[in-house]
Amino acid sequence: GGIISASIVVVAASAFEESGAVPLTGSLASVANQMKPLLGDFAGIFFYTGLLCAGVSSAITAPLAARLAVAEALGWSSESGLMSALLSSAVVTIGTILAALPFLKSVVLIIFAQVTNAIVLPLFAALLVALCSNKKLMGRFSNGCLSMILGWACVAITLALSIYKLVKLFSNL
Repeated sequence: GGIISASIVVVAASAFEESGAVPLTGSLASVANQMKPLLGDFAGIFFYTGLLCAGVSSAITAPLAARLAVAEALGWSSESGLMSALLSSAVVTIGTILAALPFLKSVVLIIFAQVTNAIVLPLFAALLVALCSNKKLMGRFSNGCLSMILGWACVAITLALSIYKLVKLFSNL
């Protein structure tokens, strides 16, 4: 889902940058139309196919990831069971209800999801690099010097890109 979403964002950003438009309040159809300079008459097909593929892959992985995270946080077994099924169902149900609310525009929900990712991703990446570099915690499996340097470089790049995109997004509001 992440690669598909990133591809959609890159193509859309290129089209928006060229046209000078910022689709913060438009419909998904207007977003697809703004991609016409790059994709021609097939812009809508590519855009909606990408959204469908991203949605399907995320619909499968997000509830499972949420179930595992909540189960582990609450000390429940992360194996299949009634509580795990209820957690997965709750995640899907809440997401479906939010997406179906008539006063929430789809574009706003997508931008909210991307902003949330931009804020959370660098934090979790830093936590992951720090934990994997901890010799006490990881023992002989901890990051070596090169892995640690590359990991922190990835965190720095991710943080810089997130800050840049958030500043750019909020300066256009």
